[in-house]
Amino acid sequence: MVKKENPWLTHVKKTMKENPKMEFKDILKLAKKTYKKTAKKGGDKDDNNNKNDDQEGGKRKRRTTKKKTTKKRRTSRK
Repeated sequence: MVKKENPWLTHVKKTMKENPKMEFKDILKLAKKTYKKTAKKGGDKDDNNNKNDDQEGGKRKRRTTKKKTTKKRRTSRK
């Protein structure tokens, strides 16, 4: 079974070849500007327009917790 290569990595490698003297972090910034995402297989086209998803933007929302309050320590006076 032949595994298909990741399109993002292919684009980054191509950008690296086109700019051999650039630093890697700058190559990633350049590749980000020029990369065009490919459509996902299957599913409805309207899935991307649903704004009520918890995972909007590709990141999950973290659960917020209440901060624990600490009592002030008493200092002994002598």
